[in-house]
Amino acid sequence: MPHKWEPKIGAGQMVAIPLRGERLGVWSYLQASARLPGLRTRLMAGVSDGPPAMFGKATTHFMGSFEQPLAVLPGALGHTLHDFTLLGEWWAGQHEFADFVPGFNWHRGKSVVILGYKFANTPGTRSDGIVIEFGRTF
Repeated sequence: MPHKWEPKIGAGQMVAIPLRGERLGVWSYLQASARLPGLRTRLMAGVSDGPPAMFGKATTHFMGSFEQPLAVLPGALGHTLHDFTLLGEWWAGQHEFADFVPGFNWHRGKSVVILGYKFANTPGTRSDGIVIEFGRTF
């Protein structure tokens, strides 16, 4: 039986607390996503709005991503990599987080670990680098 589209809408806010004397700011985002049947790839598109404390300047920009579960690989390899996902995230613009980040996501229960490498949208304006994220759903 083919997998369903699994459409989702997500929204969130985060308060950015600056350590360099800037004012507090609220980062907001709204996104929609769907999973491609068969491949089980999830595609996401959305908009993000944030303050200088978060992005280095006030900005509203596009964000997009894909997630490809590695469980779709055949046989024992897919079974072994069941908790891993290949991913790519892109934040448009010329701000602090304007990057493309390919990487991997490991998800087990309520915990998630993301490991990737960020490439700046404008080479030479900022350093590329390793991204490590830890998350927990409560």
